[in-house]
Amino acid sequence: RQAAREAYQLALSNGGDAAELQKKLNRIVTPTQWRLDAGYGSDNFSNNRGTEHNGFVQLGYQVNPRLSVYGRYELARQFGRNDATYFVGSYWQPAPDWLLFGEIGQTPDADFRPDAQALVGVEYLGHSRVQPLLTYRHSQYDGITTLGIITGKGQVKTITPGVRLLWPGAGNLELRVGMSDNIDGSTTKVNQIRVNFDAGDRWSPYIAYFKGEEALPPQAAASFKVVVLGAVYRLNNAWSLRADWANEQRRNFYTRNSLAVGAGYRF
Repeated sequence: RQAAREAYQLALSNGGDAAELQKKLNRIVTPTQWRLDAGYGSDNFSNNRGTEHNGFVQLGYQVNPRLSVYGRYELARQFGRNDATYFVGSYWQPAPDWLLFGEIGQTPDADFRPDAQALVGVEYLGHSRVQPLLTYRHSQYDGITTLGIITGKGQVKTITPGVRLLWPGAGNLELRVGMSDNIDGSTTKVNQIRVNFDAGDRWSPYIAYFKGEEALPPQAAASFKVVVLGAVYRLNNAWSLRADWANEQRRNFYTRNSLAVGAGYRF
């Protein structure tokens, strides 16, 4: 890093392309090991659920260039109840072409969230244009009582294969299909598409679309579609801000409009 910085500075002093060289120089920063993220979201429903809220705080640590770990606390208010969930997770790159990640979460005295959940995933990064993706999520419900439309103990198992198509200089397209085996015995599927745009060094906008069916407690099984717009803005090498908006159309139940904001700090 120091050698690259010195080379760019020398080229700049010798009359090189100032704008391009300064952009490259700005990317060379002292590595940071910690990252703190926090966010808040509000959901407005067209039915009698009204307005609900959620928030999170996450602290991550880079153990080495190939391994990062984190812990996260989430608090969600839905159906007039509060559920707090605690997560720990990790990202690991055992080889340059492979990324593995996973997390586990626990919700004590859950009213609407899974009592326990786990997620594992793998991505192949070895191709410059096509990257296969795969995740598996396991959610354990120990019993939904007073809120329950879907009730009882059981598991929801979701496997989501996908692919990322990259266009250098423009962005990338992610296509996924999530398939779930549900507590009520049904099998549901959700088609997912996301476009991440390359908008320069500071902006990272995206648009996503989801369409399918789900049967997650405590709500009844339903068809839905969701449109999401969002962006991350990097203020400098330490701070970043983000904002996300979503509209969900859940057939025969409600329309939901959501707005979320967040901030990240590296140190």
